[in-house]
Amino acid sequence: MRSLLFHCKQFGANITGLSTRGVDVAPEEAHMNSHAHDSCIVAFVTVENGDHTEAIVPKNDQRDC
Repeated sequence: MRSLLFHCKQFGANITGLSTRGVDVAPEEAHMNSHAHDSCIVAFVTVENGDHTEAIVPKNDQRDC
């Protein structure tokens, strides 16, 4: 697993759809299509081969997105 962290003076994002998630993780209800924040920490996280994700997040075979 790798992560990239930024301390940003400004950060904005557009919501285009739901991401894949574990069985026990419910998506947040989005009230806006875009978000903008000042002075925040932005984290990008990726899962790589060999990370044994089954032990961390149960697999969901039925996706609703």
